Amino acid sequence: MSRFVHVPAPGLPCDVESLGSKGAGLCEARAAGLSVPAFVVLDTAFFSAFSASGGWPMDIDVRSIVAPIEEATGTRLGDVRAPLLLSVRSSPVVSMPGMLDTVLDVGATREVVDALASLRSDAAFALDVRRRFLESWGTVVVGLPRARFHETFGARGRATEPRATSSEESLRATIARHEAAIGDRACDDAVEQLKHAIEAVLRSWEGPRARAQRHAQGLDGTTGPAVVVQAMVFGNASGASGAGVAFSRNPVTGENELFGEFLPCAQGDEVVSGRSSPSGLRATASGRGARESLEAVCPEVLPTLAAATLALESRLGDVVDVEFTVENGAFWLLQARLAKKTPRATVRVAVEQVRAGSLDRTAALERVGPTAFAALVGWRVPGSETLAAAGHVPLTRGLAASAGAVSGRVVYEPDAAVDAARAGEAVVLVRPECSPEDAPGIRAAAGVLTSSGGLTSHAAVISRSLGRPCIVAASDLRLDAARGRAEVRTERGMRALPAVVTLDGVTGHVFEGAIPLEVDFALPEARELLAWAVDADAPEWRALAAQWLHDGPAEGPGTG
Repeated sequence: MSRFVHVPAPGLPCDVESLGSKGAGLCEARAAGLSVPAFVVLDTAFFSAFSASGGWPMDIDVRSIVAPIEEATGTRLGDVRAPLLLSVRSSPVVSMPGMLDTVLDVGATREVVDALASLRSDAAFALDVRRRFLESWGTVVVGLPRARFHETFGARGRATEPRATSSEESLRATIARHEAAIGDRACDDAVEQLKHAIEAVLRSWEGPRARAQRHAQGLDGTTGPAVVVQAMVFGNASGASGAGVAFSRNPVTGENELFGEFLPCAQGDEVVSGRSSPSGLRATASGRGARESLEAVCPEVLPTLAAATLALESRLGDVVDVEFTVENGAFWLLQARLAKKTPRATVRVAVEQVRAGSLDRTAALERVGPTAFAALVGWRVPGSETLAAAGHVPLTRGLAASAGAVSGRVVYEPDAAVDAARAGEAVVLVRPECSPEDAPGIRAAAGVLTSSGGLTSHAAVISRSLGRPCIVAASDLRLDAARGRAEVRTERGMRALPAVVTLDGVTGHVFEGAIPLEVDFALPEARELLAWAVDADAPEWRALAAQWLHDGPAEGPGTG
């Protein structure tokens, strides 16, 4: 066994510095007795060796990396009799959702795909696996722009139509186009695929997205990532299958309830990328509809998922965020980490955990921090009666993904949002969906509006981490971002999206023009937390307590 390969086993430490956040989270999940597909972690020292040698370390045999997974599953990479397919994911020490690359369905050679079709008696499934591999390989390993594969995206943003309704003929045509786009940069050797996939994931650490995110988080100079190599499970399989993301509590409000989204007949990248608009976990949740919720498609999985998130929250001590796949009714956990939460949720959860006795007051203040608390003094749209009296009627509506309110000029490109921020102007970034490449624009914009995506998309997750208003899945929007314009469907027909809009991140409403906003300081738990700060051994907390527990600030913050 290579000195860099960590194989999870009872009693071994789940060391974040060595295994990265994703690798350590999976080890915690395995230690908690949860269903996790077989995996190994190439630790952060492997990245150091890779960087020092300028490429693949000569003394590392690729087969040795995958051997523990083969032994655990009884399958073998490249073997047509019992084929093993793999995912290759980054595992940075500090979680950076969407900033590093992932390669899925590694091992899906032509021979393996033919074997899968025969072994499962399902040619459409096997062809869909090949299609997904080629898209992943072409964009991440070869470096082709995602637009080269854009022709397979439907009007709603879903990568082709749902696999269950795709014909073999249409899948073969898509595969042929993908293979033509990749050309002589294709690879049909499963072991070589794994090697190149690992190299590509490691190199994404120095890509522009990751470098910008590290700089924004103050993480310049930090250790490079570990890599998780894991057996694939297939949410795009026939039957009761799909993929989703779940939180042990609502990351927007902090409410103590299972929260998340589910997309039937899909793999996890479709959920988090924002290309699709998933359903909720429960049939009563908003989104794509009750018939596509986890509760409707796989009702027996819902209590299993809820128990898993509670077990992990208890183990890790805070709200957790998990990615999961259901394959033919079987539940699999693919990722477990501490969740990105809005400042509102951070305060509410900390106070509730202190009340429950699972967190002490000093730790609660340290977790929240003065900066997060200050973000709670934000802006809100006036009440409905005030709006009606002023003649403000919602122009359209989407899913409220991150609370707050903002008015700003509409821009359609991330670069335009960055330029506006440098000039001190508040703008609203409007996109069909937000890919990881759009992260600089999300950070620069005062608010984000997308026509597709869901509550766990990149736009939503990044906006929540910034405390930035965000509305997703405003499906009445029709965007032509390349030409810098959009239309919105109203009761009176289609009309141009105004040059300035106001977002209400609480209701999901979008208004025309700039609406005068009100100061929002309504979280009851905030006053309780501030009361603890009176005796805190931290000058900044005592200053906040003195300011807000008496007369409050002289004036509220600006809307920009």
